[in-house]
Parts: sequence; structure tokens; C-alpha cells
Amino acid sequence: MLLSYCVPNFRRDADLARSWPTAVAAAAVSPPVELVLVDYAQDHSHFHMAHARNVSIRRANGDYILIGSTDFLLAPSLFAHLRELLSQPTALWLQPA
Repeated sequence: MLLSYCVPNFRRDADLARSWPTAVAAAAVSPPVELVLVDYAQDHSHFHMAHARNVSIRRANGDYILIGSTDFLLAPSLFAHLRELLSQPTALWLQPA
């Protein structure tokens, strides 16, 4: 199961410099994880969070997509824990209402 972790960025490079290594490290613990970074500041003079998130989702290829932020510091076990939860057949939160 491929997990996609999407992060829109708009002129928060200092935060990204701290957080991105934690995403890379967490992805290495439980592959496959696709990391999708949308650097919104390169193409636009103003920021639209919804548009940046939508762009990242359209680029993602994962079976499950997680939206993050440039200031999220991820625990190394995050993707492994999510993968474990998603594999449980009795996970009620995954069942349609």
C-alpha cells in the first residue's frame, strides 16, 4: 500500500528545513511512502492553501493521501503506525456511514 504525504509550502523554508527531514526519516521506516512537496511561492505572488493542497493531491499516486504542513515534525513511526491501522479489517472509521 502506497501512502502519499503531501505538503504545500509558501515561503516557509525555515520550517521546511526542520520538518522535511522528519518526513524523509519516517518514510524510510515504513516504505513505500511518496513525499509530495508543492512549493507554491515559486509560481504565485499570493497563496491559496486550498489550491496548493489540491495540486498536491492531484500529483499524489498513493492509495491513501495525508495532508501535512511545513511545521509538522513527524515521529519516525508515523507511517508504520498508520499502515498498521489501515490494515486492520475492523477499523470502523474506514467503513462507510
